[in-house]
Amino acid sequence: MIDWTVQLAYGEELGLGSRDYELREL
Repeated sequence: MIDWTVQLAYGEELGLGSRDYELREL
C-alpha cells in the first residue's frame, strides 16, 4: 500500500495538482 499523503506531496511538488491524485486514488 502506498501512502496517499506521500503521493499528494509528490504531486504538489511536481505541480500536477492534488485533485488529480485524489481522483486517481478514488
